[in-house]
Amino acid sequence: MESLAIFFNYSIVGRICNVLDCFTTDCPANFDYVVEYHKCYKMQYTLQSWSAGRSLCNSISSSHPITIDDLLENTISIQYVNFTYIGQCPAGIGNSLGFFTSGYQTFMNGVRSFFWSPYPGVSKLVQIEASVWYPGEPNSRTDGSDYCIQSVFYDYPGWDDSLCSSSWCVLCEYDMST
Repeated sequence: MESLAIFFNYSIVGRICNVLDCFTTDCPANFDYVVEYHKCYKMQYTLQSWSAGRSLCNSISSSHPITIDDLLENTISIQYVNFTYIGQCPAGIGNSLGFFTSGYQTFMNGVRSFFWSPYPGVSKLVQIEASVWYPGEPNSRTDGSDYCIQSVFYDYPGWDDSLCSSSWCVLCEYDMST
């Protein structure tokens, strides 16, 4: 993972200032604005299933679990969570620390496919480099169980397909108008 210093806003007034200028953001109250990627994030620090996490995010300013669009956002989201996460959310499976994304797995014509589903009834194919997956992942069974994408950043770094019923924290993302 590339090293990148990220800057984000902890204020709830939606205004960021630096030496040269001030500008406003469209982030809802209590969301952090990540300057480098023009995104609003809010980490939810309770362990819950994937569907409960999505419902929680959807109930907060119509946000959703994070949909990771590219390798840069993957790096930024991990660094953001790593910075804001320490000691806030219990470990998931084993000693792993991570969070649910809006990704889930389904089988189409016998082929495992992953989709982003930020809201019920909304989905799009996950299209990102395979390097984001932990070595050996995805490795879910074809037993009819539901598997969802979690991003793990401690003990097992990389994406993992975990049972959707397992308990992880969730990173909510708010889509700003461009």
